[in-house]
Amino acid sequence: MGTITILKIAFRRLAIVTISLSTFIALPAVGQAINEDLKLTASDGAAGDGFGNSIAMNNGIVAVGALVDDDNGDASGSVCLFDASTGAQLFKLLPSDGAAHDQFGYFIDIDNGIVAVGSPDDDDDGNKPGSAYVFDTGTGAACLANLNNDATLNFFDVSAFLVAFNANDPIADFNNDALFNFFDVSAFIIAFAQGCP
Repeated sequence: MGTITILKIAFRRLAIVTISLSTFIALPAVGQAINEDLKLTASDGAAGDGFGNSIAMNNGIVAVGALVDDDNGDASGSVCLFDASTGAQLFKLLPSDGAAHDQFGYFIDIDNGIVAVGSPDDDDDGNKPGSAYVFDTGTGAACLANLNNDATLNFFDVSAFLVAFNANDPIADFNNDALFNFFDVSAFIIAFAQGCP
């Protein structure tokens, strides 16, 4: 039958939503109010958290970013996972090495039970190169050894670790001591052996 495309430009982002009209869609009359089904709020939300700056949804899970939440310092950021059918908050995600001004939750994506969270101002090396973190939506746990973010632990994650370790990339600093040594290799092997939740 056709499609409706909706463009929304807000806060440096362009969102494009396309709705297929292959089935009948009852559109509201001009001026008719549409009420939301659920309103999601963080269980510990506070003024100025920036809750709702980024949102992703997949398989009944809604992830909502709060890039200036202050659990790990001013503007460190967080992400809350919600059940889309009930609105219940399931987990609050925080990075293991979160720090002030990281803006964790600036970007979010969910697929196959894995949520990836961007932290563009993470500054492990002092120059704000940013980081991405991977969590399991069922447990809220991070899958640290999944370095290539494909939701599968395999040779490619080992290879990514070795390349990062050789380059002294902060992603390979598995024990967060700013040194690249046997302890990082050991911590990676343990995380890899434990698997993703």
